[in-house]
Amino acid sequence: MMKFFVLIASLLLLSVFAEDPCAHIPTCKECVAETFCGWCNNPIIYEDGKLGANCAYQGDGAKPFVCSGIYQTETCIPDEYKCNNETFQCEKVGYGEGDDLDYCLSSCFPPTFVCNEDTESCDEAKPGFGTSLEVCEASCGVEPPELFVCDKETLQCRKAEEGEPEATTQEVCESVCGVVDNETIPTGLIGKWRGLQINIGYDEGEWSMIIEEDGNIVILHPTGSVYEQGKLLTTQNELWIEDEVGVRRGLWALNQLPTVRVFTWALGGKGLSIPTTYDVAMREDNPDDVFTFLSCVEGQNCDFSTLSKMAKRFRHENTMRILKKTGDECTVHPTCEECIGDENAKCGWCSVNVLYKNGTLEGTQCAGHNGDGTKDPFICNGVYSTETCTFPDTNTEDNTADDTATADDTATADDTATSDDTATANVDDKKYSCDPVNATCSEDESGNFNDMSTCEAQCRQSDVIPSFLMGNWRGLQISNGYLIGEWKAVITDTNVTIVRPDGDKIIGDIYLVGQYLTIVPKSGSIKGNIQTLWQVSYGPTTRMLAWAWGEPNGSAPESYQSAMIDENNAEFVFVSCLEGKTIEQCYFRGDKRIDG
Repeated sequence: MMKFFVLIASLLLLSVFAEDPCAHIPTCKECVAETFCGWCNNPIIYEDGKLGANCAYQGDGAKPFVCSGIYQTETCIPDEYKCNNETFQCEKVGYGEGDDLDYCLSSCFPPTFVCNEDTESCDEAKPGFGTSLEVCEASCGVEPPELFVCDKETLQCRKAEEGEPEATTQEVCESVCGVVDNETIPTGLIGKWRGLQINIGYDEGEWSMIIEEDGNIVILHPTGSVYEQGKLLTTQNELWIEDEVGVRRGLWALNQLPTVRVFTWALGGKGLSIPTTYDVAMREDNPDDVFTFLSCVEGQNCDFSTLSKMAKRFRHENTMRILKKTGDECTVHPTCEECIGDENAKCGWCSVNVLYKNGTLEGTQCAGHNGDGTKDPFICNGVYSTETCTFPDTNTEDNTADDTATADDTATADDTATSDDTATANVDDKKYSCDPVNATCSEDESGNFNDMSTCEAQCRQSDVIPSFLMGNWRGLQISNGYLIGEWKAVITDTNVTIVRPDGDKIIGDIYLVGQYLTIVPKSGSIKGNIQTLWQVSYGPTTRMLAWAWGEPNGSAPESYQSAMIDENNAEFVFVSCLEGKTIEQCYFRGDKRIDG
């Protein structure tokens, strides 16, 4: 009977070898040395459900398969080991479950202990830390541990000064100080961005930026040239750009206005330390850049579709760059379906970007063997498939920008100057609204006043313009069909001057009626009074004005969201220096078309 089972097993193995000419190769090194062969650390599974060998064929006539482990066509990853915490011996485990043997041997020791200063007792320590229980108990509670902080310039832990903020133990400090994450990009940063450079000596005009899910980033100058292009990295509260030349370290903050997110980014010079503050980064006497970028909030009628061509061009250029460096013809395919459907090259789709050049060059998710059998060896550290596109994504961690946003985005003009939330309820539950066109109140079921008297008290013309609205402003139009380019505005206590990107200048008087800001044009292309909604928020170095305009000689927009899509309305975001900033910390020079 035993001979019968051995015979059946042999026949099954021979059938696998017959279907897959690489299946007979027993080792990883021998496998990757053969044309059209690749090694999976787990046996592959064919499309008919049959279990294959570890070495798989991808040439002409290859049977589609799925590798549910690490798939590689170059240097073979060594066996992994894990410490047995009972015997303190290193034992072989599956890929992804342990470490290399040398690392395991260096850390596989009986438990050590550190003193818990709060409880004055000894707690078990991580391998490589602490002492024996006897030594720990002899010293625990005698002296406080030394505290360390992360040096922002060197990204090394140093001893903390007495009372220095953010001081912690050396172990905690070293676990985060300078540790770079090149895989997790806050989801609030992914997408298309339009912006302005705001540091002193800025280049005028509209900037563009694309951040993709894999961390690839490109920033375009207003002239259309590439200003920065590379990989986005995160560490602690920093956001970096890395390219082949070096790294730019940056401070960043997120705010949210009614229809867009506002991203402020202070980038240090390449290869230099991070700016100590936003004020330092804004100065003219350093190589730093500070930007304010805007991106659509989903579901708020916002559409920055003019950047779609830029995004497509960026992805194409990045793909061509990888193709040039690797020669892998599969890298040109942007989707799984196109990838595994290539009729010339022998391609497979990886659930994460593959790595070439011994892990030094990141590719795309499509990689394989060229039609002539040539290849640039790669490693897929996820699931690799030549058969299906339904395997799970291995990069499922969900991180939001709110986890790391560093600015207070709660202040709005509505909190201080544009609304009154103290009105008492009316017994008849009627609502009233203010019409800024004629400064009168009327019954309105969607109104924001609970009684006529409160509405009438506020629905009147006021010539007192809040000080935080005054100053030099720079902005972008964000409503659908927007005019590309930088807008300028100067607001005083009595009038406003606005210059469009095409040079048209609008000059008019301004005043408040209730929560509305009214513009009365005296010259320029707009004829008729404009009723506007407005809201001010505060970022780390600028004020941010959300400004929605109604139709000339019409009513104010119903909402910021409706102003985004109404062809007779317009919506903008302007920024201006925070009140109290010196001209060395923030300076928006006057436009020569305004100042003469």
